[in-house]
Amino acid sequence: MTHSDPSAAGSGGAALAAFWTAIAMLLAVRFLGVDLGGQLSTLAATAIFLFGGLPHGAYDISLLARVSGGNRKRLAGITAIYIAIVLTMVLAWRLRPDATLVFFLIAAAYHFGEDWDRIEDALLRVICGASVAAAPALAHPDQVSAIFSDMTGGRGGADVATGLFLIAPMVLVVTAVCCLIVWQRGDRRGAISMAAAMAALLLFPPVIGFALFFVCLHSPRHLAHAQLTLADLSWRWRAATAIALPVAAAVIWIMATRMTGGAITPDVTAQAFQLLAALTIPHLVVSSWLERARPGD
Repeated sequence: MTHSDPSAAGSGGAALAAFWTAIAMLLAVRFLGVDLGGQLSTLAATAIFLFGGLPHGAYDISLLARVSGGNRKRLAGITAIYIAIVLTMVLAWRLRPDATLVFFLIAAAYHFGEDWDRIEDALLRVICGASVAAAPALAHPDQVSAIFSDMTGGRGGADVATGLFLIAPMVLVVTAVCCLIVWQRGDRRGAISMAAAMAALLLFPPVIGFALFFVCLHSPRHLAHAQLTLADLSWRWRAATAIALPVAAAVIWIMATRMTGGAITPDVTAQAFQLLAALTIPHLVVSSWLERARPGD
């Protein structure tokens, strides 16, 4: 998908400006010797990627309503499926956290790969999408292993991190080549931004690098498209939706985990990534369905 609408470009331009500003500030802080991997920095980055990134999926139900043609039964059925997927993911984290982590990483690679619309080959797009996890796994193996272990409650997360570490060089080489292809095909800003995001993921602690990519590059692209599709709705309604639904999702997540015996980890960042996984799968299903339902977008 290439979104050429002026308002979408404006939204993306603001996010891109924030991206470069954040990188400059982080480099300055790092130069001053401040520890960016501390607990406070990690929690701040976690809050940023949750509340700055999740809103881009907040319009899923509204978009489904738009393409359902006013058929309430159809919309109710799709919404029920959406919620059922989220609850299934909650159970999956408890029953098979190692397999769920692998599934999440593959799904995330596919979803992030959708940003590489200048690359025609689907496998190459998935590999480029996988670089978001592969880069920190290569540069910060101990931190990624700790996050994955927390996400799985110590049940296989470290092994997944090791596997990701082993394939990371290949993934990053392919991604670098794809950046050059994107540059040659005319999207120089996109190529530079993606290359900078990969550099940030290599240089900065994993959660900070991910927050930069997720909030400043990935989310604005999809958020702008959703807002354009729902442009006839008031900006107040759209803003309220973008804020309210992520908060509601967090509340539902907390309630669901408590109903199933409690979270498998006390770590807030690990739980945030679990929540992201629980929402990524239905978001990916909805995005794919919307693409088929509205092939002209």
